[in-house]
Amino acid sequence: MDIAPTLHMFRNTDQNFATGYYHWFFLIQPNGLPEHLIGADPGYYLTEKLKHWSAPGAVLSDETVAEYIRCFSKPEAVIAELLAFFNPIHE
Repeated sequence: MDIAPTLHMFRNTDQNFATGYYHWFFLIQPNGLPEHLIGADPGYYLTEKLKHWSAPGAVLSDETVAEYIRCFSKPEAVIAELLAFFNPIHE
């Protein structure tokens, strides 16, 4: 399991880190911004996210990606992801 020391990472952020961990900054935005943007096209969001989070050369089957998208297209799944990042300073 890969666990980053969140507070240390935030205090030492540079562009390289912010690019790699964009979701930390995106998912904590207020006023329903992430929910709206993800909900507008959850398939695109999740497909891109899986590509960036997968190991180099990793391949997910079309069936696997389709199942992830099916589940993630439910609003409650988006809310669950946001709740996971609601308090990013929590270690």
